[in-house]
Amino acid sequence: MVHSLAATRPSEHPHYGLKLLSPYEFLKKNPQYGATPEQALKAAAWGYESMVGYGADPNPGTNDPDHTTYPEETKPPKDMNTIGNNKVQLDGSVATWDQGGKGSRFLNRFPGANAVSKVHDIVTDVFTSSFSNAVTVLPSMALTYMALLPAPLVVELSVKPRY
Repeated sequence: MVHSLAATRPSEHPHYGLKLLSPYEFLKKNPQYGATPEQALKAAAWGYESMVGYGADPNPGTNDPDHTTYPEETKPPKDMNTIGNNKVQLDGSVATWDQGGKGSRFLNRFPGANAVSKVHDIVTDVFTSSFSNAVTVLPSMALTYMALLPAPLVVELSVKPRY
C-alpha cells in the first residue's frame, strides 16, 4: 500500500502537531545532537582568531592610498581594508576590485565585510585557482559572521527602535 499524504487525515499524519524548530531552538533543547549555539559561536570565534591571528572586527578597514597591499607571506593586517585582489597594476594604478579600488571601498562599508576578507585571503593563499576563490567566499562569510555574533554588533541589531 502506498502512503499518500493527501489522503491522510491530519490526526493520522505522522508529523501532525509537531512544532517546527529553528536549528538554534533545536540544538538549545537537544544538545546531545550537536554543539549548543553558544559553543558553535565560540568555536567560530576561536577558528577565526586561530586563522587570522586576532579576533573578528565588524568595523571597516582603513583605505590608505599609499598602502593598498601587504606582503603575501604575512597574515592580513588588522586595520587595513583587504577586500579585493592583493595587487597593484603594472602602471601603479589600483583597479576596481583590487584592495583600495572603488569596489573594495564600496564593500568595505558593510559591517563585517573587511573581516570576511581576512579569512578569505588566508584560505585563498592555500587554494589559488579562480574557481576556489569564488567557492571559498561563502564559507569565509559563514565563519566570520558566526565569529562576529558575540560582538557588540548583535546588541545594536537586536535593540528595537523607539518611536
